[in-house]
Amino acid sequence: MSRVIETQPEWRHQSGFALLLTLLVLVVGAATLFVSARSPTAHTDPHDPGVSRSLADARNAVLAYAQFGGANNKPGALPCPDTREKSDPQAGQVGNHCKGNPDPVYLGRLPWRTIDISGLNADSASNIWYAIDGDFANDPLIPPASRINPDTTGDLSISGTSYAAVLILAGDPIEGQSELAKRPNTDPRAYLEDENAEAETVDEAISFVDCVDIEDCNDRVIGLTADTLLARVPSHVIEDVSATLADFYAEHGYFPTAAELGGNDTCKDGTYRGRIPVGGPEDAGDDRSPHFVCDDNGILPDWIDANGWNDYIYYAVAEACAGEGSACSDAGSGELLTLDGLTGQAVIFGVPPEIDAYSADYPPGDDVFETPTSEKYGWMRSISP
Repeated sequence: MSRVIETQPEWRHQSGFALLLTLLVLVVGAATLFVSARSPTAHTDPHDPGVSRSLADARNAVLAYAQFGGANNKPGALPCPDTREKSDPQAGQVGNHCKGNPDPVYLGRLPWRTIDISGLNADSASNIWYAIDGDFANDPLIPPASRINPDTTGDLSISGTSYAAVLILAGDPIEGQSELAKRPNTDPRAYLEDENAEAETVDEAISFVDCVDIEDCNDRVIGLTADTLLARVPSHVIEDVSATLADFYAEHGYFPTAAELGGNDTCKDGTYRGRIPVGGPEDAGDDRSPHFVCDDNGILPDWIDANGWNDYIYYAVAEACAGEGSACSDAGSGELLTLDGLTGQAVIFGVPPEIDAYSADYPPGDDVFETPTSEKYGWMRSISP
C-alpha cells in the first residue's frame, strides 16, 4: 500500500518568504520610527513638541534628584554637570564635580546616569547640555560649602527670568558650526549657538536664549527656578525637626525652651516663642548637654544648621512642657497649645512665609495657632506630649 505525500507548490514557498520579508521591513520601520520619536537627537526642528517633552523630562529628573538631596543629603542642591569626554566610560555621571572652584556658572553635559533618566543613551544624552548657578552646586570639594535656603537665588537668565539651572537641547550642527569644533566634543560651541555658546567663559555665562524663533540657532532651552527647586525642602526640614524633638522628649521628658528671634541660637530660660535652639543656656559654657547640639551629638541634622534653615523655623513650646523639671504629661488642655483646631499640643513649629512677622508675643492673647495661608513655605507641625 502506497502513501500519498503532499508537497507544497513552489509559488507557495516564494509567497511565504515574501510575506516574512514584508513583515520584517514593517517591524524595522516601526522600530526606527519609535526610536526617532523617543530620541532627542531626532528633534532638529525647534518647534517640534518632542523637544519640549525631552527637556521637561530631563528637568523633572534633575528636580527629583535635588529635592531629595542627592548623594550629599543636601536638599535643594543640584548635581554638577558632566564635563568628561563622550568616550569616557564614566560619561553621564557626576564624579568630576564642578571643577573644584566656586565659579558663578557651571556648564557641561547633563549627568543623565546620575539623575537616572531611563531610555537615554550616550548619543542622545550628549545633546542635552546643562548649566547651574554655582550657589546651588552639590559639590563637597568646594570650600566652604554653599548655603542653600530661601535666600539663595538663581542668577541664570532666560528672557529676563531668573533660574537656578538651565537645560539646553542642541539640534543638528548649523552652517559654520562644524568648522569651529567637530562633534563629538567637550567644547559647547560645537553644539550651542548664540548666547548659549558663550557659556564656555563661565564668568559671563549668565544669560541664555531659547532659539525657537531665532534664525541660525536651533537650541531649545528650559529653566528650573530657585522657588521650584526649594518648594518641597521645608517638608524635609520639618520631618527632620519633628523626629529630633520627639527623640529629645523621649530621652529627657521635656522639650527645650526657645532661642530668641533675632538673637543667637542658644535656648534661653523663660523663652517659649522663637527659634529652634541649637545650643544650651547662655550661661552653660561648654556644657551644653542635654540641649540641642548640631555638631557634637548629631541631634539636629547638620544640613539644617549648615544651610541656615534654622533662621526660617518658628518654634513655640508650652510653658508646662519646657525645660528640665516640667510636667508636660500632667498638663491640662488649658496649659497646652492649639494648631488649626487641634488642642493639647506641647510644641508647634514650622517654616512660615515671613518669620519676621512672628514675635515672642505671637499669638496674641492665647495659645491658638493657625497654619499660614501661603503658597511658599507655609508649613506648620505640632507635637503632643
